[in-house]
Amino acid sequence: MKPSSYPRIALLLALWFTTAIAAPLQIFRTLVNFDDSNGALPNFILQGTDGKLWGTTFGSGPTYCGTAFKMSSTGVLTTVLTLKCSADFSDGNEPQGLIQGTDGNFYGVTFFGGSNEDGSVFKLTPNGVFTTLVSFNVTNGSGPVGMLTEGTDGDFYGATYGGGQSGWGTLFKVTPTGTLTTLYQFDFTHGAQRLTLGWY
Repeated sequence: MKPSSYPRIALLLALWFTTAIAAPLQIFRTLVNFDDSNGALPNFILQGTDGKLWGTTFGSGPTYCGTAFKMSSTGVLTTVLTLKCSADFSDGNEPQGLIQGTDGNFYGVTFFGGSNEDGSVFKLTPNGVFTTLVSFNVTNGSGPVGMLTEGTDGDFYGATYGGGQSGWGTLFKVTPTGTLTTLYQFDFTHGAQRLTLGWY
């Protein structure tokens, strides 16, 4: 090493130590405690275009069927939706994670519920208007899980844990207006009971 390199190395080391010392201390802080009344078992948090953190609780809430919520970065929690778990469970039960579509609305699935109690795909507007887009019926799948994925075509893609022709789950797409297409039916030989199409 040439002696002329020493000042450069010393400068780089000085910068490295200064950066390491100046790095902020990472502090863990609980923002919200779920207590059954406002939901339980939160999952799949995402940041919406409004800057809020959006998510669902798998269970509990006032009806014990799950909720959708938004939260500020300082921990102010607002329940946007409480699944009603009506007598026919048509509005779904046990919601999974949300994604925000390019249209600004949120989309997700419920593992149970829907008009056939085999799960559903739903849309949720930012101000809390809930619409069931698809109710699964075993034949076209049962128990959708995880998060949907929005394709470049504007449709949403997902997976069901069970149902389909062989009972081992399906891959599907659904349009924003609720037209469902089964893309693949698992047969155990080529896989079974997918947990999600995207990431989790």
